[in-house]
Amino acid sequence: ERQERRERRARRRARRRAHRPRVRVVPRIRDHRTFRVPRFRFRPGRVRPRALRILPTERRTVVRGRATGRWSAARLGLGGQCAGFMDPEPQHYFTVTGEIERLRVVVRAPAGAALLVVTPDGQVWCDAGSRARLEGYFPAGTYAVYVGTLQRGTTIDYRLRFRNRAIGNPPPRPAPPPQAADRCRALVLSRGFGPGQARHCAGVPTACAEAVLSRGHHPSTLAHCRGANPVCAEEVLSRGHHPSTLGHCQGVSPVCAREVLSRGHHPSTLGHCQGVAPRCARAVLARGHHPSTLVHCRGVRPACAESLLRRGHPPSALAQCR
Repeated sequence: ERQERRERRARRRARRRAHRPRVRVVPRIRDHRTFRVPRFRFRPGRVRPRALRILPTERRTVVRGRATGRWSAARLGLGGQCAGFMDPEPQHYFTVTGEIERLRVVVRAPAGAALLVVTPDGQVWCDAGSRARLEGYFPAGTYAVYVGTLQRGTTIDYRLRFRNRAIGNPPPRPAPPPQAADRCRALVLSRGFGPGQARHCAGVPTACAEAVLSRGHHPSTLAHCRGANPVCAEEVLSRGHHPSTLGHCQGVSPVCAREVLSRGHHPSTLGHCQGVAPRCARAVLARGHHPSTLVHCRGVRPACAESLLRRGHPPSALAQCR
């Protein structure tokens, strides 16, 4: 009889737990939209032993790594939401042992990088550029980190940094940030355009939208922002070029783009930057050569290329540096 009473109590507790509402706490990343990709799902229990531990009392953690851009973001199922090329498996896992109100995840690479942070159920946040960054509220849990390149088939060395911005003075939990499309619509409306023009904001990064609209261009030109490298887009627009030229910023190294544009060349010449080491591009352009000669920089050793150019050899002689 005593055993039966215990079993009845156990069944009642199980029923109460089954009907208890479950609240799933998810990260809230500032100025970035989230979307779910089923292929990025993973089991935290399997990867937790080798995951980097991020403590709420720890201010900064830095790791280094190397990324190879083999697969495009579209091939991985990210569509036009994210830019870059990366491996199908994550480079890092990290576990947040307690709630962190403001955790900043930053990737630094000379030629720029793509950054993805993924939850176990496949929710993805991404950013790209010379200083790709994701910042916001991270609840306790395990996350995957993908680091990629901005050009297909290239390899970069990067530094991944985690920084807790709320040590010693934890602020109240922030409200969910506005989505990037909402910020773009607000920019369109604030410049006197009608709500119908806000349809051009779909899939447009906020930084590019602000750069285009602040220079007096019509919202219909925002379509040129899709797929363009954000750093390159800012360089092009800041030099007075029309947004229609942003198509030349797709798959271009931001360092090479800055070197080409700073010397007065048209954005149509940015296609020569694809697959070019930034150090070699800088050495060629600094000596007054046309961007079309950057083709000779592909696959060469940058130190050897700089030595030959310093001695007055033309870029066509860089073939001996391969």
